[in-house]
Amino acid sequence: MGNDFLHHYEACKHELFTYLMYRVNFDKPLAEDLLMDVVFKAYSRFSQFDSGKGSFKNWIFTLARNHLINTWRDRKETVSLDALEENGISVAVAPDASPLDQEFDHHQVHRVLQLLK
Repeated sequence: MGNDFLHHYEACKHELFTYLMYRVNFDKPLAEDLLMDVVFKAYSRFSQFDSGKGSFKNWIFTLARNHLINTWRDRKETVSLDALEENGISVAVAPDASPLDQEFDHHQVHRVLQLLK
């Protein structure tokens, strides 16, 4: 099993790393960590790989994509509406806002974005 996995992995490892680098905005340490997670997951599940259903490359890229989704979901930050109001940011929506109100809303959005990491 180990040699078969390595044979398949060697054929796509650079492309897989590039894929991860691109998806994490070229944060190399994060991409390396994600790559190790994906490789470990793929190796431990290699017995489930069925070449009749598709290529190894498609299979491992699907694992990588799913791992990225889970990673971002787990890292997702939230800011409560109460916290925004405590920081002086109104969350009320005015459907018929004047241009002056729209400019104010624009500044409010920037203040909200500054609260996020």
